[in-house]
Amino acid sequence: MRILLIDACFGVTTNRLLGALLGYKIKINEVKNGIKKINFGNTKIKFAVKNYKNGKILKISSNDKAKERKYLEIKNIIEKSKLNRSVKKKLLKIYKIIAKAESKMHKTSIANVHFHEIGKLDNLAKIVTILIALEKLKIKKIFCSKINVGSGFVNTAHGKLPVPAPATKEILNIYKLPFYKSKIKKELVTPSSAAILKVIVDEFYSDHKPLATSHKLINGYEEENKYPVKLQIFNR
Repeated sequence: MRILLIDACFGVTTNRLLGALLGYKIKINEVKNGIKKINFGNTKIKFAVKNYKNGKILKISSNDKAKERKYLEIKNIIEKSKLNRSVKKKLLKIYKIIAKAESKMHKTSIANVHFHEIGKLDNLAKIVTILIALEKLKIKKIFCSKINVGSGFVNTAHGKLPVPAPATKEILNIYKLPFYKSKIKKELVTPSSAAILKVIVDEFYSDHKPLATSHKLINGYEEENKYPVKLQIFNR
C-alpha cells in the first residue's frame, strides 16, 4: 500500500502541495492532459514549473478576468466535466466545504455564495491537478501533521483580514482539523487548501512529528527561499 505523509509545519497551499507532488516523477503533461477534461471556455490555463533545491516551484495562472463566480457556476462546470467519478466527487466535496464556510460567514444560503479568488478558474485547475496527481501516484492512504496556519493579516477582496482568514478558520474548526498559529507573519493555509486537506487526508496526528529520514523527502515551494510543503511517499 502506498502511503503519503504531509508535513504541514509550514502550512499547506495548493501551489506548494502540487509542486511537491510533481517531485515524485509525475510529468507535467500528465496533469495538463487531465485538466483538458474540464471545459474552461476561452480561459487559457498556463503552467510554469522549475526545479528548486530538493523540490519544485509550480505556478498555475490563467487569463481569467472574472472578479467573482457563484458557487453554483463552479459546481456546474465540475458536473459537466469529463473527469473520472472519483476525482469529480472529491472536487465537488472540496467546493461544497468552502461554500458552506462562506455561507456561514456571509449569513446567506450556499446557492447565493459568490467566490472571489477561490472562484478563479486557475484555482479550479490547481485543485483538479492535485487530485489527478494523487491518482497517478496511486496513493491509498494520506497522513498529515498538525497544520501551521501562520499569523498576521492577509489582503482579500473583503479587505485586510486576520490569519487564518474567517473561511479558513471556519473549515478548520467545523471539521476539527488540528492547527496552530506561529510567529510566521504569512497566510500559510487558505480556504482551498484547508478544504483539500479535509477531503484527501485519512488521518491527522496532533503532535508534530518530523518525517522519517529513511525515505525520500520532496519539498513544494511557491517562490524561492520561502516555506515548503514537505512530502514523503513510501510503500507498506
